[in-house]
Amino acid sequence: GFELHLPASHSAHLFEALSKLPSVQLFGSHATNSLRLEKGFKVKGDLDYARFDEAGINPFIRKSWIPPTIMSEPTKKAALFQISMPNGFEWSVPSDCPVLNAHNEIIGYTTTSAYGTEAQATLAAGYLYTQKKLAA
Repeated sequence: GFELHLPASHSAHLFEALSKLPSVQLFGSHATNSLRLEKGFKVKGDLDYARFDEAGINPFIRKSWIPPTIMSEPTKKAALFQISMPNGFEWSVPSDCPVLNAHNEIIGYTTTSAYGTEAQATLAAGYLYTQKKLAA
């Protein structure tokens, strides 16, 4: 995809010209979010520098500017969840929502979510606490 910058007065004309091209296909941001979650792709909302190791992006981070306390053993691990939601609320899982196990214990939290149109299920990215965190 591309990001285009132009005067607003030209946007309608450009849209009409581009939409006539057979290689251009319209899509929505909800569709993009749905498909990226189904692939397990993360967005900035799923990551921050305090959790880079747990997110699996360790090889892409310059270690020289990361405080040593962050380099310690991870207390959580990135995960993708399929969530049971009542009808009408399939798109309604907020960020930082607790993830519970069968014993109703908090074992993690969500970061982003969407209804997976291919999976036909509500999906969320987030983190599961490691045994180190659960034992604390």
